[in-house]
Amino acid sequence: MNRNDGVLHLPQGAGKTTPTFPYWPKIIEFLGYSLFDPTWTPGDRLTWIRRYLGLSQEVMARRLRVDPGTLARWERGERESKGEHLRRISSVHRNAQ
Repeated sequence: MNRNDGVLHLPQGAGKTTPTFPYWPKIIEFLGYSLFDPTWTPGDRLTWIRRYLGLSQEVMARRLRVDPGTLARWERGERESKGEHLRRISSVHRNAQ
């Protein structure tokens, strides 16, 4: 299906995959714009930030000073980050730009 909503939709499904995290920074640099979709949930946004930075969950969790399981639950939307953790996420994203 061809969508024309201003958001890049990567192919998914049979035999197709989404690029793994090491490639996202170069893809964004090549495209010249962010793949961020404003309709994403907070967990989707956190996953996008982590992939934008080219980090694994383990490395991102270490930078945020949380357990990798906590980060995974935030990304899946099972829990929400609050307070100091939100400031750390913002700081990690801001310092990478």
